Amino acid sequence: MSLHGYLDRWSVVGGDDLRVYVSDETADAYEATLVRLGYPDHHPEGPGFEEKIVTCTGAGVYPGRVQVAQAGSFAYAPQVKGLARAEVVSVGVSFWPTFLHSRRQVLLAFGGGDDGPAATLCILENATIGLAVQNGGGLQLVVRTASPVLERVWYRLHACWDRSTGRVAVTVDPVHGPNGPRRSPAFGKITRESLEGRMTITGPEQASGELVAIGAGWSALRHGRPVPSQSFDGKIEAPWVAANWSSSPQEAQSALLAMWDFSEELRAGRADSPVITDVSSSRAHGVTVNRPTRAVTGSTWDGSKHSWLEDPSHYGALYCHTDDLDDADWDVDFTLSLPRDLESGMYAVRLSSGGRSDRMPLYVRRRPDCKAKRLLLLIPTATYLAYANARRVTDAELAELYFGRTRVLNPSEMVLAQHREYGLSLYDTHADGSGVCHSTRRRPILNQRPGESAWDSFGLACHIADLRLNAWARAREIDWDVATDEDLHRDGLNLLSPYRAVVTGSHPEYCSTRMLDSLHDYVTAGGRLAYLGGNGFCQRVAFDPANLSTVEVRRWGGGGDWQAAPGEYYFSLSSELGGMWRNLGRPPHELAGSGYIAEGFDRCSYYRRRPESYDPRAAWIFEGTDDAEHIGEFGLVGDGAAGLEIDSYDPNLGSPEEALVLASSEGHSSTYMLTDGTLPNPASSGAESPRVRADIVYYVTPTDGAVFSVGSIAWCGSLWSNGGDNNVSRITENVLRRFASEHRLSW
Repeated sequence: MSLHGYLDRWSVVGGDDLRVYVSDETADAYEATLVRLGYPDHHPEGPGFEEKIVTCTGAGVYPGRVQVAQAGSFAYAPQVKGLARAEVVSVGVSFWPTFLHSRRQVLLAFGGGDDGPAATLCILENATIGLAVQNGGGLQLVVRTASPVLERVWYRLHACWDRSTGRVAVTVDPVHGPNGPRRSPAFGKITRESLEGRMTITGPEQASGELVAIGAGWSALRHGRPVPSQSFDGKIEAPWVAANWSSSPQEAQSALLAMWDFSEELRAGRADSPVITDVSSSRAHGVTVNRPTRAVTGSTWDGSKHSWLEDPSHYGALYCHTDDLDDADWDVDFTLSLPRDLESGMYAVRLSSGGRSDRMPLYVRRRPDCKAKRLLLLIPTATYLAYANARRVTDAELAELYFGRTRVLNPSEMVLAQHREYGLSLYDTHADGSGVCHSTRRRPILNQRPGESAWDSFGLACHIADLRLNAWARAREIDWDVATDEDLHRDGLNLLSPYRAVVTGSHPEYCSTRMLDSLHDYVTAGGRLAYLGGNGFCQRVAFDPANLSTVEVRRWGGGGDWQAAPGEYYFSLSSELGGMWRNLGRPPHELAGSGYIAEGFDRCSYYRRRPESYDPRAAWIFEGTDDAEHIGEFGLVGDGAAGLEIDSYDPNLGSPEEALVLASSEGHSSTYMLTDGTLPNPASSGAESPRVRADIVYYVTPTDGAVFSVGSIAWCGSLWSNGGDNNVSRITENVLRRFASEHRLSW
C-alpha cells in the first residue's frame, strides 16, 4: 500500500516553513523526518545508500489518511445569476471531440447543488448527443440525437429546456470553416440535426442552483469547487446560457445570463490566466481547473495565423483532457519549520511507516545574509518536471526496441502504473493522443526520488544522477551551494554572480529564456561553467509566472516524443515561440561548446583522448590520470562514461573555434541514432556514423571566464567507479578546483 506526498516548494532557505501533503492508503500513523541526502541508492558498485537526520521543528508521528488527486481539466462559473429561477433555460457551445469511446462526456452541466447538476448536455456512450435533466431525484435522459459525432470535427450545439412544460430541444450543426469544410468526407455524412422531446414531470425538481461547469459534470464540491466527473476530451469554445427559448446568444438578447469568451484573456496578453471571462452584462466570470490548455486553435482558425498574439479570436478554445492535473489539491498534513542555520544542500522530507517510505526532495539554497561559497551546483529542476512521472516504459509501444534491451521496471514505475491520477510527464501523450505540454510539482512525483535501486534503468532518474554527483563532491571535500532552475529563472544573473564557477547537473535539458540569458551573461562577464552532463540547454521552457510551480513546452521541429499541432507552437505561459533552442537561433553550442547530437540506451562507451588534450593549456585537466588514452571505460550507468544522450562539437552551430576538443567517444552501438533533424538512414547510427560521438570541450573567454563540457549524461555515473579512484573522477576534480580558484585561465 502506498505512502506518498509532495511539498509546497522545492527551493527553500533556512528558517522557512514548509507545508507537506501526504496520502497513506493504509491510514496508519507515519513518521516524518527531515534528512540530508548522501549517496542515493543501493547500487552494488556504489558506497551504499546514505542519509543523515536533521533536527527540525514539526518532525514527528502523524496519523495517516487517504487523499486522492482528481484529474481532469474543465472550467466553471460558480454563480450565474438568474439561472436558479429561470423557467426556460437555453445553452449553447461549440466543441471538437478528440477521444470518443464508450463513456459519457459532459460538455455543459448547470444548476443543481452540492451533489450534482440539474441538467447536463453530453456526448453519450455511442457518440450521440443527449440532454439529461434532473427530475424526481435523478438525471433523466430526455432526448438524444440519431447520428454520432465524429472526432476532430467542430460542431455547434444548443439546447433548450422548459422546466414547467417539460419541452426540450437539441440542435447539432457541423461548423464549416471560412474556406469550406475541412473534412469533406465527414461533412458529406453529417448534416444539421434538430429534434424535440418532452420529459415526464414526476415530481418537484431539486434546487437548481447557479453553478455552470464547462467540460465536465460534478458529483460533489470540494474546497468550494466541483469535483470533476464524466470529463470531456477535446476543445470547447464559446459557451452561453440564457433564460428564454433561444437558438443563439444574439437571439437571447436581454435574457442572456452569461456568455464566456475564452479569447478575452488572450487579448489582455494573459493566456496563462485561470480566469474565463463572461462578456455579457452579467459578468459571471469563472475559473479553469487543472489547467486546460489555452492558446490553442479554435473553430475560426483558418491557417492564416500561427500565434495567438496575432489574432486571439482564432484561439478562443480551451483544450480539455481527462488526465490533466495541475494541482493534486490535497489538504496540508503538517508543517516543518526549517532550522535557520540549515546549510545549503540536497535534502528530503522522509515519510516512513513499517516497511513503506517516501522521500520528497528539497533543495536548500544559501541565505542572503550568508557568505557565498566558491561553487554553485545548479539543480536542473525544469528537466525534473519534464520527466516527472514519465510513463514511457509502461505505456510506450515497442519500448524494448527503443531501449535496445529488456527493461526491468523499478518500484516507482510499477506504482505509477497503478496511480494514473498522479499525472503525466512532458514526454507522454494524453488519452486522445495529443502531447502533454504542462507539468507541475504540486503532486506526488515518484520517479524523482532517492532510495530505490535504479541500476536496472541505468539511473536515468535525473535526481538520482545528480545526487551521485553531490555525494561525490562531499566525499572529495568540494564544497558548493545549491540552487534550482526556479531560482535562476526568478533571480537571473543575481543568483550566479556571487560564485566563481557554476556546475550543472547531469541533464539540464530544459531552459527558459531568462535562464539561458543569465548563463550567457555570467560566462561573458568572467564566470566559469562546468557542464557535467549531456543534452543540455536544448529545449525552451516557460514557467508559470504566478508561482513557478508549472512548466510548459510546445514541441515542433523535432525534440521529443510528440509534436504540437499547427498554429499551437507559442507558449500560453509566456507568449514566446516554443521548440528547441537550436531552431530558435540559439544552439547550445554557443554556451556549452557542444550540443545534442545522438542518443541510445542499451549501453555506454568511453572517450579516446585527442591531440588537443596534450596542449599545455589543458595539461592541468589531466594531472593524475597517468596519461591514459581512454577515459571512462567503466561506470555505474551502462558501463561507460559516454552515453545515453550525448553532445558533440560543431563550429557551424556556434561552438567556439578556439575551443579545445580534448576527447571524443567511440564504439557506440547501432541503437544510438542521430537527433540533429536529418532523416534516419542506415548510416546514421553509432555503429556507422562518426558524427555519433560525445566530445569533451574546453574553452576560455577574454574575461577569464571558461567552459568545460563533457557532452554525456552518463559522465556522473562514472565518478564512483573503483571507489572514486578513476580518471573521470580525477578530471572532474581538477576542473572544479581550478575553476573555483583565482588562477587565471586566459590564453
